[in-house]
Formats: sequence, C-alpha cells, structure tokens
Amino acid sequence: YAVVDDFESYSGEEGQEIFMTWFDGYGGDTTLGGSTTGHFDGPFVETTIVNPGTDSSQSMPISYDNDGSFVNIDGKTNSPTFSEVIREFDTPQDWTAGGIQTLSLSVFGGTGGSGQLYLKINNTKVISAIDIQRAGWQTWIVDLSIVNGNLQDVTSLAIGVENGMGAGFLYID
Repeated sequence: YAVVDDFESYSGEEGQEIFMTWFDGYGGDTTLGGSTTGHFDGPFVETTIVNPGTDSSQSMPISYDNDGSFVNIDGKTNSPTFSEVIREFDTPQDWTAGGIQTLSLSVFGGTGGSGQLYLKINNTKVISAIDIQRAGWQTWIVDLSIVNGNLQDVTSLAIGVENGMGAGFLYID
C-alpha cells in the first residue's frame, strides 16, 4: 500500500496549513465551486472527529455550499451547484506501484446538506455510493481498474459534492 495523504502533517503553522495543499473555492478559485478546506481557525484540521479505526489524530474538514449563495475570501458571491477540493501533486504519483488496486477513503458525513460524493483522479470522475447525510465513518473503496487514464502518472486528486441542496460538512481521513 501507499499513503496518499493521512492529514497528520498539517498544523496551524504558516505554510503547513491544510488549505495550502488542498485547494478550494473559498480561496477564490471559482472552478472549485462552493468548497472550503479546513476550519477557519488554526490548526485548521479536525482533531476531534477522526477515524477511530486508524492511528489518525487529524482529519480534513470540507465545507460544501451548493445552495447558491457561496461567498469566497474576496467577498465575491457565486451560485455553485457543486463543491470540490483538489490536491495537485508536485511529483506525479504511480498508483500501480507494488500492485496497488484500490484507493481507500474514510468519510464522516451527516452534518448538513445533501448531495452526491465523488472524486476525480486526473479529472476522471468516480461517483460514490456513500450517504453523506449519514453520521459516522464510512469507508469508500475505489476499484482503480475502473479509472480511465494513466495511474502511473497521477497528478491530482479531487473530492467533491454535487447534485445536492444546502450546505454541510464532511470529514475525510
């Protein structure tokens, strides 16, 4: 196996904030819709709602706002129908090394709006069956054989919510 991101390396220290790695719509990128990575106060990561099935002490909070009144850091309002956070890898990742066949994501839902969870690997979208309105940790196992594209050259991973109403929080670990 290989770890894509365990969220343990982020802190509230300048340059080590989670939103410096996982970009969102709040930072002004309207192509990412109504998303916000992290809490508004340091250390920005979540330290209470963490996956108990791991050695994790931090998770990534994602706020999504698909209700048509999202306001970004510059005070500009837009009307997104989706919310997405993205991590772009400085060095492309080989997700076939060592025979890797799946990507595992732990998702904690149940805090707000509704919608369809998805991810994009190099812009190839994979839809989840996770119920984001269900409180508690759920594991999403993505069969990488269904992902079109070059998994030996993964340059980005995005996590998003679309086709829903309202605003809410997800936690990823």
